[in-house]
Amino acid sequence: MGVQAHKGSPRCDRRIAGFDRVLRPSPDRMRGVNRAPLGNDVVLSKVTERTMGATMASTAREIMTGGVGCVQEDESILDAAKKMQELGVGALPICGGDDRLKGMITDRDIVVKVLAQGKDPGSTTAGELAEGKPVTIGADDSIEELVRTMAQQEVKRLPVIDGHTLVGVVSEADLAEHATPEQVVAVVRGVYAD
Repeated sequence: MGVQAHKGSPRCDRRIAGFDRVLRPSPDRMRGVNRAPLGNDVVLSKVTERTMGATMASTAREIMTGGVGCVQEDESILDAAKKMQELGVGALPICGGDDRLKGMITDRDIVVKVLAQGKDPGSTTAGELAEGKPVTIGADDSIEELVRTMAQQEVKRLPVIDGHTLVGVVSEADLAEHATPEQVVAVVRGVYAD
């Protein structure tokens, strides 16, 4: 089993874990990917050494991307966008002066909640976009709990904390590389379901 998309589905046009479209993976992500046509469907499954019999990752800490950059809650949206561009990412954690996670900001948030609303990105702060308590996962929580949280909360990226300290982020790409195909499918269905 793998990530499965049906032709004609509006879900095929959304970006998923480094694929330009579910039906057309980007060339730089094709290394280690097996394609198996099944009628009108195309099944994609990422095969890694971990899924070929080696020890599977069991905690968020084992699959997260560590050393993530953070935008401070008092920094402007313009600064956040520049930091995203420098780091080559589409999302950044928002951290407070107390070094605690306040939320996440995405490139889509910048477009929809700032630019489309006519707000000035130079004077709007990242903290203004931090809504409620951020969804997180503990560094030593299981992959199963991580998958459940991402699917239920419909999030594509999940900050990983150790105590109150941000230690990394788990993205769909991290899951695609380290989780079972069934776990990846569960997250994709949770995030992209109507």
